[in-house]
Amino acid sequence: MRDLLISRFAPFKHGNFSRFYFVQTLSAIGKWSHDLARAWIVVEMFGQAGALGTLLLATAIPSMIFILYGGVLVDRVEAKRIFMYTSLFLALASLTLASLTEFSQIKFWHLLIFGVIEGLIMAFQSPAFHTLTVRLVPREDFQQALALNSINFHLARTLGPLIAGILMAWKGPSAVFLFDGLTYLALLALLVNLKLQPPPRSDKAKLESPWSALVKGFVYLWRAPYMRYKVLQLLGAISIIFPVIIVIFRTYVTEKFELTSEQFGYVFTWPALGSAIGSVSLTGLKPEIPLSM
Repeated sequence: MRDLLISRFAPFKHGNFSRFYFVQTLSAIGKWSHDLARAWIVVEMFGQAGALGTLLLATAIPSMIFILYGGVLVDRVEAKRIFMYTSLFLALASLTLASLTEFSQIKFWHLLIFGVIEGLIMAFQSPAFHTLTVRLVPREDFQQALALNSINFHLARTLGPLIAGILMAWKGPSAVFLFDGLTYLALLALLVNLKLQPPPRSDKAKLESPWSALVKGFVYLWRAPYMRYKVLQLLGAISIIFPVIIVIFRTYVTEKFELTSEQFGYVFTWPALGSAIGSVSLTGLKPEIPLSM
């Protein structure tokens, strides 16, 4: 059993990965708590699924447009630098939103602007995050580092709403936005001294034009059926299932049961708990052939 655990959680023997993983988990919890507090404001203010859907769309469109370029950019600019700048911008956005919510009257158009800003920043932070993950461990631990990231994601989905409910019951949504901003600042402080493994790719990629790199990526995706089907499945889930859960379910449950802000957070902790348990279970299924890059 001891050898099994050591094998499955091997990335944690690398200090840089361990420190980044736990602080990033805290930051991800802040992000999910931020998301729920923002949804609560919209539901409480308008009580309509359409308003919440509009906010989700305002966040998704910039991310969808620029994320491909963000993926190309991390091949040409140090991923750590991109992650630091994006974390700083997200921290400033959250702290600004906390001040606006606490000391002024929040408007829907305020949330739309912050949603667009968040979507634009995440288009560059997400590719940088995945690049950083594999730069914190040697090649033989790539597979498990990526598997552990799924635990990070689902654990944040579980604890984020819980913390949002507690903070909103205590002080309101402004406390949640403040918490989110502080977690980004903690992540930024960690990144300053973070040491990375040498990049697995050669410098030749930097000489290739961004558009050429994008075209090659699409060609590879089309010629690799396994990858193509997985991407299409993911896009289907994001386009159909995710909006139903985020928009309709949140609005319906709140109106049906007349939830308080605290209950709103607690209710949406449970759907993510099953995903967290599943990701922990699947992390133990380490494949015999490690991921190569």
